[in-house]
Order: sequence, then structure tokens, then C-alpha cells
Amino acid sequence: MNKTYRKVKAIYQKEMVDMIKNVNALIMFALPLVFAVLYSKVMPIQEALGADWLLMLTVALNLCMAPLSLLPMIIAEEKEKNTLRTLMLSNVSAMEFIGGKVLAVYTATELINLLLFILIGVAWSQLSIFLLVTSLGSICLLVIGAVFGLLARDQMSTGLYSVTGMLLFLLPTVFSSFNSFFSSLSKIIPTAVIFRLFTMMVQGEGNWIDWVSNLAVLLIWTFCSLIVFKWIFKRKGIDR
Repeated sequence: MNKTYRKVKAIYQKEMVDMIKNVNALIMFALPLVFAVLYSKVMPIQEALGADWLLMLTVALNLCMAPLSLLPMIIAEEKEKNTLRTLMLSNVSAMEFIGGKVLAVYTATELINLLLFILIGVAWSQLSIFLLVTSLGSICLLVIGAVFGLLARDQMSTGLYSVTGMLLFLLPTVFSSFNSFFSSLSKIIPTAVIFRLFTMMVQGEGNWIDWVSNLAVLLIWTFCSLIVFKWIFKRKGIDR
């Protein structure tokens, strides 16, 4: 257990330092904040749609930017530099590897989510609910992003997976209220599920079936993605 902790901690610390120095990472984290300021201060859309809706819109953007774009780039970079092979030879397991990477991006993602909460000005009484729901969503999408990173041949090719994932997870969330197709699709999309869970918690709506079905979507996505990640990591994650 101590060895596992040290390995995960070392990977985590390395990634936190690298993200601070990475201009692309800083831009990805800044974009949701820019939109939050733009739509809440310059173009106060929240007056028409509500602060909660704007908050979850910017959170969905953040969850699509960092977990689905930044994390795949980080993993693909390891593959390009062949450092992934070194990690395997150092007896770093698939779960230790993903743990360090995911924790680093998770920390940054949740920090941005907290800043979004403050910028948009949602009631502080909703903070605990907000952090709980976004934490569940972040973990789910981070594991999916890790799968994208292993599937990509290099950093350039991560764009194909990232853009596809962003379109799949962002569009149904944004347009579920305006289009019947997106509304139906949103029932199985993690970002839309996060939106619904947050709304149900704040407004005290939904029965036990609604809660179980929405939580089940997140758990299924996370569990299946973990299995796929571990399989790909053993099969081709070293240097292919």
C-alpha cells in the first residue's frame, strides 16, 4: 500500500508541476472561466436562463475541456516519449498510472469548477451539493479521457477523440431543452446527468427511480471505461 501511494503521489506531483508550465493546459482551464465572465457580467444571459443553468453549462464545458482534451494529451505525451515503457518496467500498474494522472487533472478541474461557482454567483448553500455532483462527473469523464489517451497514437491524434467526445457529451447537454433527439440522448450522457442531479438536489425533485437511474449512468460509464482502459493499457499502452 505504501509503495502504491508513493508511486501515485510521484506521478501526481509531476503532473501538477507540468500543468502549471503547460500553456495549452492553462488555456483549456481558462476558457470556461472566460465564458462564465462573459455570460454573467458582459452578456448577462443568466438573467434569462438562470444562474444554475449557466453554472452547469460552463461546468459541462470545463469537464469536456480538461478530462477529454488535456488528460488524453498528457497520456499520449508519455507514449511519444516512451516514458510509459519506463513506468511499466518500474512495476507501475495500470491503476497506479491512471490514478496519478487522473488525480492531477481532477484537482485542477474541481478548482476551476469552484471558481465558476464563485464567478457566476450561485447561492453558497448549494456549494456542497455542487461539489458532490461535479466530483462524480469529473471522475467519470476523466476515466473516459484516459481511454482516449491510450487509443491515440500521439498528441496530434488525440484531437480526433477529444473533439468527438466533446461533441457527444456537450451538445446533448446544451440542447436537451430545445430538441427531442438531444433530450432523449441526454438521458445516457454523463454531463447531462450531472446537470439533472444538481437540479434535483437543489429543487428537491425526483423520486428514488430518478436518483438510481441517473447515478447508474455515471457508474456504468465509469466502470466500463476502467475495464477498457486496463485492457488497452496491457494490450497496447506501452508504446503503440
